[in-house]
Amino acid sequence: MAIDATSQLKVGARADIHIDAGLYKGHYPSRLEDIKGELLALSHPFLRGALLPIYKDMQFEVVFEDERSPVAVRASAVRSDLASTVPLLWVRPIGELIRIQRRRFLRVPCLLRGAFFPLDVEARSPMRGDWWECEVLDISLGGARLRSPRVGELRTGDRVLLSLAIEGNSFMFVAKIVRLQESSDGLKEIAIEFESLFPLAETALIRFIRKQELSR
Repeated sequence: MAIDATSQLKVGARADIHIDAGLYKGHYPSRLEDIKGELLALSHPFLRGALLPIYKDMQFEVVFEDERSPVAVRASAVRSDLASTVPLLWVRPIGELIRIQRRRFLRVPCLLRGAFFPLDVEARSPMRGDWWECEVLDISLGGARLRSPRVGELRTGDRVLLSLAIEGNSFMFVAKIVRLQESSDGLKEIAIEFESLFPLAETALIRFIRKQELSR
């Protein structure tokens, strides 16, 4: 499919390549270097100082940064161009480009296990393992709804540090409590709003939410 660079992607945009299986499973930073017809040229990702081995027809997901919102697409490797000034990886999108809204992102139901730490309690330290277990009931790029057997003296407006495993990788989220209530099973539900997202955490969350959307 042809790419409309003016409305979808811009050369120079930062990108995150996500390989979701195999020996080189992980996230790799990249950049969109060129667009030619149906092909995209990405700066070839590196692994420990060497070019990451990527073979022809290998598939992975690419998330591009954009001023409005990230753009995600599934892609297939076509060829590598190692003779250029910047080593290039040419890929072909094999699905539609999906623009993902940031703050008003769709909240999707899930059931993830995590732990949170109250940041506004001076007597406690995350280094001592003073974490409270929780389940994540739904999540978006803007926040999440947690369920926990304990909340201590937490109040609306307090800040917490949420530790969450997404696709086998652990991420930290700084958030503010916007609502506390008791659930039907007697546990406590905590609605939180993320204060900021680190780029890798945001990319992982975008990909997770997208998968949840597609599976519904």
